[in-house]
Amino acid sequence: MDSKIVLQTMVKPSLYRGALMKGTLFGFLGAFLLVLVTILVPSEEMTYVGPFVGLLSLILIGMGFRPFQKLKKQEMRPQKLILSKASLEWQGKTIDYSQLKNWHFVEEGPHYGIELVLSSGENLFLPYFSKRSFDELNEFLDNCLHAE
Repeated sequence: MDSKIVLQTMVKPSLYRGALMKGTLFGFLGAFLLVLVTILVPSEEMTYVGPFVGLLSLILIGMGFRPFQKLKKQEMRPQKLILSKASLEWQGKTIDYSQLKNWHFVEEGPHYGIELVLSSGENLFLPYFSKRSFDELNEFLDNCLHAE
């Protein structure tokens, strides 16, 4: 058994599709609002309404990009779960295996990941770790805990 295993997060393609659909909807609403106001509002009132509508449209379009950017950032810089013989490390937090009470894979709608239940009662959710990563974690922990 290796002394150290590194598991990385993975973003599912279905999450990208959902983010693109949501982004397209917000972008369409922003563009539609801009075109609608341009057509319906008289030019003399555009001086007052135009900046507000333009800003609102840009905000809607920007909101459309945000979920996709977040997922892309997650894919470009994945989080790492480092498993060693005595502990695991995630985002700079080290958890000794003796502190682990339970661990399981969670998949609720578009959200998925590994949930660690600590003996202190605290739940720690590690998002974007796949079922495969959980299976590797489970096998590693079973081997470590049964070797003691």
